[in-house]
Amino acid sequence: MPIYEYHCNACDRDFEELVARPTEADQVTCVHCSSDAVIRKISAVGCCSTSPSFSGGGCGSGSGFS
Repeated sequence: MPIYEYHCNACDRDFEELVARPTEADQVTCVHCSSDAVIRKISAVGCCSTSPSFSGGGCGSGSGFS
């Protein structure tokens, strides 16, 4: 299940929501004020690199970022 990021226009707060089905992504209400005036934000995706030029050592190494 994907986690989406939202912004509430009513209380001006951001929150995350675990959404079971993509059709439910547009039916989310704010977890802080229960308003339905929320917009889904575009979020950055996590990625891994196994490239030799990347000093992190691949996925899950926990190093390479400072």
